[in-house]
Amino acid sequence: MCEEFIMKIKLEEPLFLRGGQPFTKGEDSWSRSIHLPMPSVIWGAIFSKLLVDNSKLKEDMLKAPEDYLQIKGIYFYNEDTDLYYVHAPLDIFIAESGEYINEKYHKNNVISSLAPDECQCIVLPDTEQTCERVDSFIISLASLNELYSRREYKRMDLYSLDHVLLRDSKIGIVRSESGVTEQTSFYRIDLTQFKEEWCLAVNILINDDLYLKKSGFL
Repeated sequence: MCEEFIMKIKLEEPLFLRGGQPFTKGEDSWSRSIHLPMPSVIWGAIFSKLLVDNSKLKEDMLKAPEDYLQIKGIYFYNEDTDLYYVHAPLDIFIAESGEYINEKYHKNNVISSLAPDECQCIVLPDTEQTCERVDSFIISLASLNELYSRREYKRMDLYSLDHVLLRDSKIGIVRSESGVTEQTSFYRIDLTQFKEEWCLAVNILINDDLYLKKSGFL
């Protein structure tokens, strides 16, 4: 049997949000951040902690790890509002006025008639105002479940990721044993972090035989 619950994780290490692209030193090398850690990164961090706290079951856990830990969902969590958020659907637009606008479907005459039916139209904002798609916005689960399906956009709870993340970047150098640096030894790295009131919320299933502390460091 498994127990399901929500684990809230405060990210103390910016590299937790590092993207999965290869990274090598060089003037054009840039290690970029992502908005949410890869599921494999979160799973690995939690599973490593479970291995440490349940060493007697280590052998069985390594044989069938999926029987001991599963991730059901990963969310942004706001501690002030006690609400869970996910990336906003991409058929929502925001106008210059700040109003959220729904979509309309426009016949795309450029696409070949041989394309599938779902490719015959493009999604545009249903307004004459200048708009942008909410590519970098999150929406509360409550708004997604209760308001989005009814197109009650004015009441929806959305945040730009700029309200969630602290963005920073640094330049590093690699020194040789003699202390000399070369131009090819430079690299850039994003150090994106969550703001104080935000954290990760992970919906997990763990085996009932496992012990997991209710709080502490992973």
